[in-house]
Amino acid sequence: MAKSNLVQELQLAVTCPICTQSMEVPVTLDCGHNYCQACILRYWDRAEEEEEDPKQAPQCRWSFRQRSFRPNKLLAKVMAMAKRFPSQDEAQDVHSRSSTLGGVEPMGQQHLLHFLHDGQQMILQKLQEMERGNGTREEGEVRKEEPDPEQQDENNTLSRLVLQLYQKMNDCLVISFTKAEMTLDLKTAYPELVISRDRRSVRLGDERHKVPNYYERFDTNPCVLASEGFSFGRYSWEVEVGDAGCWAVGVARKSVKRKGHLTFTPEHGFWTVEMHMGKYWALSNSPSRVFCKDRLRRVGICLDYVAGQVHFRNAETLAHLYTFTTSFMEEIFPFFYTEDKQTPLVIKKFEIE
Repeated sequence: MAKSNLVQELQLAVTCPICTQSMEVPVTLDCGHNYCQACILRYWDRAEEEEEDPKQAPQCRWSFRQRSFRPNKLLAKVMAMAKRFPSQDEAQDVHSRSSTLGGVEPMGQQHLLHFLHDGQQMILQKLQEMERGNGTREEGEVRKEEPDPEQQDENNTLSRLVLQLYQKMNDCLVISFTKAEMTLDLKTAYPELVISRDRRSVRLGDERHKVPNYYERFDTNPCVLASEGFSFGRYSWEVEVGDAGCWAVGVARKSVKRKGHLTFTPEHGFWTVEMHMGKYWALSNSPSRVFCKDRLRRVGICLDYVAGQVHFRNAETLAHLYTFTTSFMEEIFPFFYTEDKQTPLVIKKFEIE
């Protein structure tokens, strides 16, 4: 669905049939139709004054035994997001600025990030809210045992719109970052790592290579940095991890320790997400479990140097994984760690647009 059609359909879904404006405090009747709370109450009051049925739905004319409705929290969240959805011109403007300046201004970026996080939270809570009936019924209403088919259809439509909106939000987030091209820095590579000729993939080898012991080289842990570092701007890249069994990707400070055993936490200059023993973790100072519905095969990483944020997402499904927030005070480099001898980590090469 084109973005313009998606937004139009969302706007229609959040329009009150009575006042024809975006709903204020949306509520759902037994029949499944949605209205502004104030509008439906005024409608019933006016019907009572005109000696008509004061407990009837305006559209389908379904009569109720008593006035009753329930808050539609899901629709309220969709409305809040729809109001903040960037227009096509705004998205294009973001893309133009990111191409020429290496990113967008902090306020614009924060707008997109909050927009993205709100969307994911709404999707995660959506089914729970629908199962709970979107809130407690009011004015002594009796809960139905079976959901109304029309209401279920409307919920399904709304769910579809939410998921599509979430994809569009991810698109807006990604275009606000400059796509970074990079290669691996051989001088930093652990001696047992095997790096491809184009320096875009790495796996663990079977033997330790005889290489100079540069001060930049990691000598104990199987990791390597990219040759290109960042000290400003906003950049994104993707790493194919495929079926690799034990890996970590992210960023590291230029000054991180290279010799001896390392601790991959922000306190020690690393901001990474790892896969270990079939589970995913964000290696914060207190490691946080990252739950993924699907196996991660390609990880998207977005670095906002000015805002001090590193965002991770499933590059295939666009699902947000984790965000680190800090203050960068020196040059930051993409970081790669692998213990897999079969499946390499591969830096995705972006197609020329």
